[in-house]
Amino acid sequence: MDARPRMSRSGEGLRDETELVAKARLGDKQAFTSFVEQHADRLHAFIDRLSGDAEQSVDLTQETFLRA
Repeated sequence: MDARPRMSRSGEGLRDETELVAKARLGDKQAFTSFVEQHADRLHAFIDRLSGDAEQSVDLTQETFLRA
């Protein structure tokens, strides 16, 4: 995994992501799935490093997306 900080996204990318989140919050399953697919691997890696427990990090990643 690349440890370098990520560069900021273009304004268009942020609008697209904001739109995905808004649609997901309104119950759009496709928007939620797209958002999760874009961020799940990076979020899981972060949580795994924090928890040190691979099984627990999967559960915490899922819970994070459901609560967000």
